[in-house]
Amino acid sequence: MFSPAEKLSTSLQTHFDQLISRYAPNLSKDRRYAQWQIISEYYNAPHRHYHTLRHVAFLLNEWQKYQSQLIDADMVALAIYYHDIIYEPLRKDNEHQSAQFFADNFAHLLSPQQIQVVVSLIEMTAKHSLEIPQITAKHSLEIPQIDDKTEAVLYSSIQQFKVDAALFLDMDLAILGMPWGQYEAYAKAVRLEYIQIESTQYQQGRKQVLQRLLSKPYLYFTSSYRQSHEQQARQNINQEMQLLASM
Repeated sequence: MFSPAEKLSTSLQTHFDQLISRYAPNLSKDRRYAQWQIISEYYNAPHRHYHTLRHVAFLLNEWQKYQSQLIDADMVALAIYYHDIIYEPLRKDNEHQSAQFFADNFAHLLSPQQIQVVVSLIEMTAKHSLEIPQITAKHSLEIPQIDDKTEAVLYSSIQQFKVDAALFLDMDLAILGMPWGQYEAYAKAVRLEYIQIESTQYQQGRKQVLQRLLSKPYLYFTSSYRQSHEQQARQNINQEMQLLASM
């Protein structure tokens, strides 16, 4: 009898294996499994409570909903698997390190253009902005730069790349617009990841994060997520702010 966590891991492993097989058909089953084991080990680290395989599965569920709207759905899926592979709550460069980790691990499996796309998507989660990040990491290969003057090789225009980027970033924040019970569980899990921070200090820092979110004209980039998640997300954030104020 498999536990829910084991079933989840097996399902993700199967999907990941199929994804990798499409781009590295000569990679042995053992090597594909080794790649998955690395992902599983990182996301199952004991200090993680929100940024776990459940988070990856949640994003992939969102990805499936919008797969037909994505221009390069597979590259977005790879970004989902690797965007939080490096996660230390007190570090400020987790996204950058995750992008470098991906590039180093896939240097000989994907083309530089494909790595360019995934690295850029991961780096964009740092600011949750559609501004194209400058790739400055010393990766195992030369990665061409995506910028507003240079078309992404896998896309016909930079605007097409940003279509995928917008959906990917909205997926990453989709938890904010879920029903309150699900949002509350997310907020509690994030608090556990910062358990080493004293309560008053955490509450102050968390309030600042939430206030920055509320100050944005929109939390989401796409019309789909604005229609389905924006209102609930703002209600949830305001409710958490009230709870923090009462502590």
